[in-house]
This record gives sequence, C-alpha cells and structure tokens, in this order.
Amino acid sequence: MLIIEGETMISHPYLHELFKACLLYDAKEVSKKLQLYYPSWKLVREWNIKSTHQEFRVLRKPWIETLDDEPDARKGDVVWVATRRDKKYGRSLEVAILHEVKTGNFDVNEIFRKYQNYRTPFGSVCGLTYLWVWGWDEVLSAQQPSEKVTNKIRYGGFIRLLPLDIIFPIVKKRIKEIGLCDELRQQQQQSAAQSQPQKGQKQQRQQQPHNPQNSQTSQTTLSEFEARSLIKRARSIIEGY
Repeated sequence: MLIIEGETMISHPYLHELFKACLLYDAKEVSKKLQLYYPSWKLVREWNIKSTHQEFRVLRKPWIETLDDEPDARKGDVVWVATRRDKKYGRSLEVAILHEVKTGNFDVNEIFRKYQNYRTPFGSVCGLTYLWVWGWDEVLSAQQPSEKVTNKIRYGGFIRLLPLDIIFPIVKKRIKEIGLCDELRQQQQQSAAQSQPQKGQKQQRQQQPHNPQNSQTSQTTLSEFEARSLIKRARSIIEGY
C-alpha cells in the first residue's frame, strides 16, 4: 500500500499486471478516454492503433557509447504501433508508443535515463518512439523532471505523464465482467445455505429427548383403553351369568 499525504493508493504487482492488460487488450478504449481528457492531442485523435505488444524488446543504440552494465535490450511494459495516412504523399506513417506502468513511487528522470540510449524499429525512445509513463496522480504531481526531460515533455510530447485514474474504471469493469466478485458472493451464499440444514438438524436433535416422553404418554393412553375394554367385557360376562 502506498501512502502519500494521508491519501491511500494501491501499489501491488498484481494491479500493475492488470493495468498492463488494460493497455494491451483495451487499447482502443483507452485511446477514446484519452481523447476525452486531451481533445487537442493529435497523437490520440489522428492516429489509429494498428497493433499492441507486451514485453516489447527495445534495443540499445549501437552507435552511442553507453555504460558497460547497460543490457543490449530492455523490455517495455506495453508498446502500441499507431498508423496515420499522409494525405500529402498518399502513404501510411507509423510510430510506436512505449508504455511504462508505475503503481508505486518513481522518478521520471530515472525512467528517461533507462531508455534514452534505446530504440525500436520505429525510432529512438523519447523520439519517434514516444514514452508514456502511467502513475497515480499524486505521484505524477510530485515529479521534478530535469531540464532535458522537461523539454521532451513540453516540445513534441515525446514523454507523457498520464494518470492511472483515467483507465482505472476500465480495469474495474473488466474485473466485474470476469465474475470473480459474483463467484465469491455465490460461494458465501452456498456456505450459508449449507449451514441452515445443519442448524435444523441440531434443533431436531435437541428436541429428541422429549420424544420418548411423548411415546410413553401414547403407550399409557393405549394401556388404559385396553384396561377399560377388559373391565367392560368382564361386566358383560358377569351379567350374563
């Protein structure tokens, strides 16, 4: 659990995977929500999502000297490939959008340093491969980007900081559609229904000690009837004599 200024937010690896699944399988719905939040944003308004990929490999640029401990490739959480028809030249253009999902604290400067020397087949990360970083609004507002990162955010929108709150309703809707909540509710109802017969049987067992008394009463009444019949028969025999 992540606590910031008294606000409680969810920070869990399972939730991280749910947001990744949302960006992977509900990309078009996410795009529609972004159009509502950012109506002037051309990248979501004019470009169409062609394909989505998870754990997408981004390669280190071979022509740039990097640190020895940097791997040859990294994996982005989710990558969108978007396309647009160029009316002037009559051809299709393609760009890539790399999504980095953060459900906890993070530093956008560290994420930039992580990808600045890497590229996809569509171009350099934070260039023609856009970098979108998703996080909780409270964490995003606390970011202190460097001058270089600020320029990437301000000019060209090569880096975007996006609140998870925008797509959280989609995640919750999918969880509800899966039926996990309903299944748990049904299990609780079944357990309650099974406990009812057990309670009834217990009550019957508690009442069982009274049954012998009732049976004894019935036997006593039957004996008195037989006795009266015998007395009546005896009297008739005597009177006959």
